Amino acid sequence: MFYLLLFFTLFSVLFLANLSFASSSSQASMTSASIVQSNSHINLNKATIDELMKVKGMTKSKAKNIVSYRSQQGEFKSITDLKNVKGFKKMKQTQLSSIQNQLVLR
Repeated sequence: MFYLLLFFTLFSVLFLANLSFASSSSQASMTSASIVQSNSHINLNKATIDELMKVKGMTKSKAKNIVSYRSQQGEFKSITDLKNVKGFKKMKQTQLSSIQNQLVLR
C-alpha cells in the first residue's frame, strides 16, 4: 500500500511539473509571435494614429499629420511622398529613411 501511495505521489508531481513546463513553453512562443508582429511593416495608407505610433521615431503629431495629409490628398503613391507631410519636410534624410523603412504601401 505504501508503494502504491508513493507511486501516485511521484506521478502527480511529475505530471504537474510537465504541465508547468508546457505552459511556460506556450507563453514563450506567444511572446516570440508578438515580437514578429511588432517588427512587421505598418501600412502607410491604412494605419490609424495609434498604429503609426508603433513606428520607431514617430511622434503623435507626425502620426496625426500623416492621417490629415491622407484625408486631404488621398492615398500615398510612394513611401517617399512622406517628405511632403508637415513634420517630415525638414527631417534629416537618415531619420526619414529609418521611418520609411518601417512602412509599406498596400
